[in-house]
Amino acid sequence: MLLINAGPMPLTIEQLPPPARLTPAVALPQPAAVARPALPAAAPVARAPPPGPPVPPAPPVPAQPRLQGGGWRLHPQCDHYNCDLRGPTWPAQEEGLAHIRAIAMTAAHQNNAVAFNTIGCIKHHAEPIKRVKDGWAHKRVYEGVFVRDSNVPAGWLFLPDMNSPQDGNIERYDCEDAFHAAKVANALPTRVVAFSSHGWMKSRLPNSNIRVETDMPRMGGLRGLFVRI
Repeated sequence: MLLINAGPMPLTIEQLPPPARLTPAVALPQPAAVARPALPAAAPVARAPPPGPPVPPAPPVPAQPRLQGGGWRLHPQCDHYNCDLRGPTWPAQEEGLAHIRAIAMTAAHQNNAVAFNTIGCIKHHAEPIKRVKDGWAHKRVYEGVFVRDSNVPAGWLFLPDMNSPQDGNIERYDCEDAFHAAKVANALPTRVVAFSSHGWMKSRLPNSNIRVETDMPRMGGLRGLFVRI
């Protein structure tokens, strides 16, 4: 029998080598996650507070007396209480008008002073004015409370319905009001310590001679004696 060499015979399935084991794929690094900025929180919505009890209206501001300018007008045998800025200064070092002038000069430089009395109490208010029940200590006609008055020239005291007749009269004058008379008094070479609505300038003024006199003529609506502070 003739054998033909046809080459190697094909392998059977049993004769095939086992398949090669596949190497697992290497995991590639993943890019890091990019952090996103946080969104700002929404602002809370402002809400009106719940209605509370009604607010009572503010009390009205009381009217304040005028403080600018003016001299001082006497309210004889009267006073006003519970409004003292300072004082009293009694007993006085000097009696009579000299003491009153000293109080007036202090009051003129005291803030908010609108009145003073003849025992040296300087006051920030002057209403209501009441009559002193038992009168003042020395029972002088010019004792009481002096209130700032824009109708009286600055630097002068006004004693209504009072005079000191014939005392120290140095010159006769005819003026339309107390402001005009005060200018005349300041212009005279002799120091004038007082003038009256009678029309006389005075160089002296004894305390004991001041008296009530209601039949004097008026000058600019005022009748009485003006005393320099």
